[in-house]
Amino acid sequence: MDVSSLQGQSIRDTAAKPVLQYEDLPDYLTIKELQAYMRCGQNKAYAYANRSDFPKLRDGSKKIFPKAQVREWMERQVESQMKQKGIRGFAKGK
Repeated sequence: MDVSSLQGQSIRDTAAKPVLQYEDLPDYLTIKELQAYMRCGQNKAYAYANRSDFPKLRDGSKKIFPKAQVREWMERQVESQMKQKGIRGFAKGK
């Protein structure tokens, strides 16, 4: 890779991010782990966390997220969107 091709990019932009495997995650996720698992930004993770239909447990002001229920919620969202768009052939991959 030529150094001139990196001009204007931060190290963060060029560094490979590790892919989180579902099996490697703890059973209950923090907001940061949720963000990494869902591959979204902090604001989006908090937006999901504040939805009434999003799976979470509260410990005072702290929220934790059961990974199995988060995965099921995500699958339902995908299925719902695909049905709305008339796309067929979605197979659950576990």
